Amino acid sequence: FTRSLALNHTLKLLSLDNNQIYEFGAGRLAYALTLNRTIEHIHLGRNHIHDGGAERLAEVLHINHTIKSMHLHHNGIGDVGAKSIADAIVVNHGLEMIDLQRNRIGHIGGGRLADALLK
Repeated sequence: FTRSLALNHTLKLLSLDNNQIYEFGAGRLAYALTLNRTIEHIHLGRNHIHDGGAERLAEVLHINHTIKSMHLHHNGIGDVGAKSIADAIVVNHGLEMIDLQRNRIGHIGGGRLADALLK
């Protein structure tokens, strides 16, 4: 699947909510998304990707500026993942929306996200 996704040139929306992707699957998906330049919207809610998966997806946002929205709600992402996403937000000027509701982001990660939005 990830190889096909990396080579796909038509898909604009990838919706994989509720698929038990976990951290490992998020890493595999992240690799494919670093190569894909057509997907603009990604829905990955409720996949248990946690901080490790969020870090891999943040790496994608450093490289791929085609992505306009990323839904990561209900994934157990904490401050570590939020910090990685915040760092990516600063350098990614294509991202218009990121959904992080219902995660485990505390005041440290929330502060980093707020700071990133001001830059």
